[in-house]
Amino acid sequence: MYKNVAFITCPSQEVERPPAAAAALAGVMQRNGVDYKIYDLNLLIYHTLSNDDWLQCEKKWRVDIDLVLPTTFYQWLDKTIDNIVANQHDLICLSVFSKFSTRFADILIQQLRVKTSVTVIAGGQGLSTPYGDSVFGRMLYDKKLVDYVVSGDGELVFDNFLKGIKNCPGLNWEPTEQIADLDNIPYPVFDQIEPDKYVYHRDPGIYITASRGCVRKCKFCDVPHRWPKYRYRKGSDVADEIYTQYQKYKVQVIQFTDSVINGVLPEFENLLDSLIEYKEQDSNFLPSWLSQFNIRRQKDMPERFYEKMARSGASVLVCGVEHASWNIREAMGKEFNNEDLDYHIRMCAKYGLANVFLMFIGYPTETLEDHKEMLDFLDRYQVYMLAGTIMVIRWGYTGSLDHGSRLELHQDQMSIVPEWPDLKLMSVEGHNQDWIYGRNWINLNNPSLTFQERIKRRLEVQERSEQLGYPVTRAREELEILKIMCDTYYHKKMPTEKIEELGDH
Repeated sequence: MYKNVAFITCPSQEVERPPAAAAALAGVMQRNGVDYKIYDLNLLIYHTLSNDDWLQCEKKWRVDIDLVLPTTFYQWLDKTIDNIVANQHDLICLSVFSKFSTRFADILIQQLRVKTSVTVIAGGQGLSTPYGDSVFGRMLYDKKLVDYVVSGDGELVFDNFLKGIKNCPGLNWEPTEQIADLDNIPYPVFDQIEPDKYVYHRDPGIYITASRGCVRKCKFCDVPHRWPKYRYRKGSDVADEIYTQYQKYKVQVIQFTDSVINGVLPEFENLLDSLIEYKEQDSNFLPSWLSQFNIRRQKDMPERFYEKMARSGASVLVCGVEHASWNIREAMGKEFNNEDLDYHIRMCAKYGLANVFLMFIGYPTETLEDHKEMLDFLDRYQVYMLAGTIMVIRWGYTGSLDHGSRLELHQDQMSIVPEWPDLKLMSVEGHNQDWIYGRNWINLNNPSLTFQERIKRRLEVQERSEQLGYPVTRAREELEILKIMCDTYYHKKMPTEKIEELGDH
């Protein structure tokens, strides 16, 4: 039984709210009677380094592994490691949130291992991303930098681990097992990562999980691979958690971690009704929530849902619109047509609900006509952008065959083959693998959609968005990554002036 646990959160993540994994597993540790200390290095490095040095670190974590880190970073890291070691923990938990956390985690764990041989367990989606000639988690384990690697639902695996069960599903590449009943997970605990200590825009907030998985099986998405079954909580229990956390931490801003908040409409309406009831009982309770949201057919989402969403405190809906062309959305496995999309945006405008649109450029069946629909869509929906109903649009990089998605698994049936048959992922320099993974393909039934053509279309939607005034999040970062992909595939022969020009905006 471990008695003194260190939980380390690795950059790079947002600093607006306490990290969801740390809070969730703090609840698990507390339930198991374990003493623990959370080291949110993501927030600590933000507050410690100068803005210029922090930005240089962020660029290295996200884009450019060859970038030299500032001296102040190594000075800070050395003191931080000494502090962790001095506290004599008997277990170190390393949270690697995404591929943008792997480079920091690699530096940290190598320096940490010089000063301590304590047991280390690592978890997070970043462990499954390409790194060197392997994936990050496997590399750490094979080099004996960590002792245990977690995959799947961390609350379940970590709970078993703390109980001394070391041969459980999801630990060291044992097949994962989904949590069957999300209502039995302890509430996240924010005692050591207080929400008001974070860099919030208006009010402090927290993450809450109402479901895992998705009711849709979109062909490009890897969520069904990670969570084969859609699991959801009772709407009233989710509302109870929100109100409990409000009473304990005085937080009213909630960001749901769900892939889709409205997967089961009766429980979604139960959540809305319960939040409205709490608001009526407590005039000081004024929640504001945002979540990923599934645009549904008009007949399934009558107007009362939008009215209740507004009354319950909904502020931002992150919607996987993906494409303006119904032909493409239908091929993806989306179920809402253009009339449904128009209805959704009208209802949001009527009830003051802002939207973030997530888009997908270069789906394998995308034609020039489909692409033209995307450009026309920006003109047609500009009025909703000007009204604030579309607050942000996210274009991403380009079409990718993500690991575990149906696009990746069904390449033969879809006549998808490598565009460069001789290009082997592991032969590419490690820092380029993230960007080219899943993008070396061409559809033999749509051969004009080459990688170069996909990049061209991605730049065209970026340019049209800027001309029309759409707020586009992470544009500079995405354009820098597009340039890396171009340099990688075309061996620095492909002109990238347009990318650099757009990146200056």
